Amino acid sequence: MNNLVGQKFGPYEITAKIGEGGMAVVYKGYQQSLNRYVAIKVLRAELAQDKEFVERFRREALSVADLSHPNILHVYDAGFSDGVYYIVMAFVDGGSLKEMIMRGPLDMDYAISVVAQMADALHHAHQHGLVHRDVKPNNILMTRDGRPLLTDFGIAKAVHESTGLTRTGTSIGTPEYMAPEQIQGQKVDARTDIYALGIVLYESLTGWTPFSTTTPVATLYKQVNEPPPPLRQANINIPVWLEDVALKALEKSPQDRFQQASDFAEALRQRRGPERVATPAPTAVSRTRTRTEPGPKRRGKMVPVLIGGIVLLLLALVAIVAAIMLSGESGPPPEVTRVVPRDSGAPAIITPEPLVLRDGDGQAGWQVVDDPWIQPEREAASPAF
Repeated sequence: MNNLVGQKFGPYEITAKIGEGGMAVVYKGYQQSLNRYVAIKVLRAELAQDKEFVERFRREALSVADLSHPNILHVYDAGFSDGVYYIVMAFVDGGSLKEMIMRGPLDMDYAISVVAQMADALHHAHQHGLVHRDVKPNNILMTRDGRPLLTDFGIAKAVHESTGLTRTGTSIGTPEYMAPEQIQGQKVDARTDIYALGIVLYESLTGWTPFSTTTPVATLYKQVNEPPPPLRQANINIPVWLEDVALKALEKSPQDRFQQASDFAEALRQRRGPERVATPAPTAVSRTRTRTEPGPKRRGKMVPVLIGGIVLLLLALVAIVAAIMLSGESGPPPEVTRVVPRDSGAPAIITPEPLVLRDGDGQAGWQVVDDPWIQPEREAASPAF
């Protein structure tokens, strides 16, 4: 399409080109009569000869002009001039949500606010019988004060209409944001938009879409067949309730998702995830510990038992040393066995006989270790159970 900068469409003068897509080019225009700037969306010349695309373009203007919501970009006018079909909309210069995400994941509270407002906008459209079918960050424009505006209803379908523009077996949309039923050419409804908005939430919190791959075909396959990676795997600071809300929106079956966009918005604002299915209590068998299996209670019991054992051994040691000193006997030291508390940093205790102590649960709390004073033919006693 030739550059239309400088041309006029009725009261609108095109001043700059600000974006383009596969279906249309968007220009910045000036309306002198109202002293305001507008966005003018112009259908590509090669598509202006296609009656189906012209009809879709016309329907966008008619359907969105019916909507009045603070989070939906307002349509002012639509027309045909010099072989060009155009739609005039409010001009927004805060960029898109996609541009924000490309700079990094959004603050969690701000992401929740943006997606909740988009859910409100979608609920309003659904109430008017309109399914967007291409919800994605590129189609969410941001005002300078951070308010999100849903735009580009170019492939939207009025639910109450029956036309040849969307047929069973035909899918239209962006692969990274398409719901399984949309990919498979099945009937779409409000829950299809909820799925796409769930992906927008996921991307806003992590910086990437959950099913993206190197090819569109592989992406579509994953959308239909694979669960999304857990949000908390990407960021452990994401609360469980928020992950649950996102995963409910991304259920493969429409029946398992939020049934209305307003339900999605309410869950986000109340910061409450969907109720989890109760997990059955463990059986008696699964709760039973084996004797050698460590547990919190056992570790708690061993501390006082070990302390008492050490005190007893110290007393025994004092008695032995006193007996030796009183006897006045000289000669090589008696055969001894060194006994130390198991897994403790306490010093070794020297006794003339092997000792075996048990804790309150019948576990050996002490172990016999080798000592150079022990004769080779003498074996240390093993704990008996």
